[in-house]
Amino acid sequence: KYWGYDASDDNTADTDEFFLETARREFNTGVAVTLGVYLSGEFIGEGVIYSFDFKGGASVALRLLPEYHGKGIGKRAFSALSFFYFTLYKISS
Repeated sequence: KYWGYDASDDNTADTDEFFLETARREFNTGVAVTLGVYLSGEFIGEGVIYSFDFKGGASVALRLLPEYHGKGIGKRAFSALSFFYFTLYKISS
C-alpha cells in the first residue's frame, strides 16, 4: 500500500515494519534515501532519492496514497525532497 500499488501481490511481508526496514537497509547501503511524507501528522506517502551517480545527480520518486492525488501535495513534497537533496549534498543547480 505504501508503494502506490498493493505490494502484497509481490511480497507477503507487506507491513509497516517491512516498509521501515526496507528504507533503513537502502539508506545504510547507500542505495536510496527514503523520507516519509506526512500531512497533519499522518503518513501519506514517501519520497525516495535513488540512482546516485558520481557527478552529484540522482533520481527522485514520490509516491502518495491515492486519496491524496491531485491536491497539490505532491508538488510541495517534491519541492521539499529536492531542497533536502540539494542542501544535504550542497549541490548547486
